[in-house]
Amino acid sequence: YYKITFIKQTVNNPINSYNTILYYRCEQTERNHSIVELTRQYHRRWDLLLNNIINECKRKQILDQRLNTERAVLLLISTASGLTAKWLDNPQAFNLLQHAPAIIQTCFDNLKNSPYLRDAS
Repeated sequence: YYKITFIKQTVNNPINSYNTILYYRCEQTERNHSIVELTRQYHRRWDLLLNNIINECKRKQILDQRLNTERAVLLLISTASGLTAKWLDNPQAFNLLQHAPAIIQTCFDNLKNSPYLRDAS
C-alpha cells in the first residue's frame, strides 16, 4: 500500500495538491470545516486499514502476538507522514521513490524485531 501511495504522490498532481494541504495542516476554522473533516476521515481510514493489516499479520503469525497494534500503527503512520512532509517541503531534495521502500521496510523490520513495540509479557 505504501509503495503505491508514494508512486501516486510523485506522479499525480491532484494527490500531490491534497497531500500538500493535508501535511501543512491548514488552520481549522468554521470556513474550512469540510477540508478539516476530510482530513480526519483520511487519517481514520489509514488508521483502520493499518490496524486491520497488523492484526491479520498477528493472526497469521507473521508478526508477534505481543506486538502492540496501536504503537505499530503510530510508527508506520509517523514514518510515512514524516517522509511525505519532508518530500512535500522540497521534492528536489531527495528521490521519494528511491528512498521510501527502504525506509518503510525498516519500519516493518522494527515491527518484527523491536522489543519496544511489544506489550509486556
